[in-house]
Amino acid sequence: EGQLLGVTIQHEQPELEQKKQEMLQSEEAFKVQLAELESSLLAALANSEGNILENIPLIESLTKTKTTAAAIQQSLEASAKTSAELDAQRNAYKPFARDGSALFFLVRQLTAINPMYRFSLSDFIVLFEGALDLDLDASSLEKRLRLLTPALETSVLYYVGRGLFKGDRPMWGLHLVHGMYPEAFEDKEWEYYTDQLITEGGGGDDRGGGGGAGRGKRTPGWISVDRQGAYHALAAAFPRLVQTLDLDNDAKWRQFSTSSECERDFPPSKITGFQRVMVIKALRPDRLHTAMQVFASEMIRVPSLSPPPMSISELYEVLGTEAKQPILLITTPGSDPSKELEEFALGKVGRDRYASCAMGGGQQEA
Repeated sequence: EGQLLGVTIQHEQPELEQKKQEMLQSEEAFKVQLAELESSLLAALANSEGNILENIPLIESLTKTKTTAAAIQQSLEASAKTSAELDAQRNAYKPFARDGSALFFLVRQLTAINPMYRFSLSDFIVLFEGALDLDLDASSLEKRLRLLTPALETSVLYYVGRGLFKGDRPMWGLHLVHGMYPEAFEDKEWEYYTDQLITEGGGGDDRGGGGGAGRGKRTPGWISVDRQGAYHALAAAFPRLVQTLDLDNDAKWRQFSTSSECERDFPPSKITGFQRVMVIKALRPDRLHTAMQVFASEMIRVPSLSPPPMSISELYEVLGTEAKQPILLITTPGSDPSKELEEFALGKVGRDRYASCAMGGGQQEA
């Protein structure tokens, strides 16, 4: 957070950082001068002879030292006041730096999903500075600060998403929302969703049947047999939610049960967006990925969790003309970017400076 705050201040108001450093140096110089005066005074007292009250040079030295010390102390107090004012101005940017720090650690946690999902601090700072460079059309500092975090979220969402397998993007979007918008999740909902909540109904997993889960309890007729266990687990964990939804109303829920887009055909109800995702996880898991995308997209205020398509030439423009970092393209069966890469390279550097090497067992040696 401190490092990102420094980056923010240096970008937004570099004079604040300069004044702060000058103030610290000034305070340090005053303290050194005060210590030297004290040492000089002690030495004068130790070396004085006879009656101190009759030692005119010593008395004059003591008076001068006292006056100088008082002036230094006054300067230190003024410096402390100015320093506090500078800190107050710096603190205005702290929420954005805090949000940036939270985002970075959310990105770092992705390695638990796949070791390849590793993003460096230096790359993140480039994204952070990129958000600061945006022209957000803000009429005041307060408004600009309100716009900076959403801009950074969108930038990080798409940058990281471009490096993930497509199937993991809904997970990444939901992970980002959970970390940045905790108010969107009520008590125990995240634990239920991630199967960490043990309930009387048999846990929160989405596998449905569940043996004895809900045995002897009535199940709404529109719910399929294979989802009855998940329904009773949901009802055991969140009885008030189930009551609010009026799930016993077959006419109300019949379309939801058969719709090819149940996340769009969700009956009107006063529940949160994530509670909708929970219900779909329990009763229509075939639409869970789409429901996750809809919820996360609405929270982050983006049209889609998938980053806009980027060609190799566009990637070249983003990274700049200096070849300082390699590019790793991970493909799936049926996808081969080598032709596009070759065409781009031939257009940029010519055939004499382009080389390709096939790697892997059974392939022709280069």
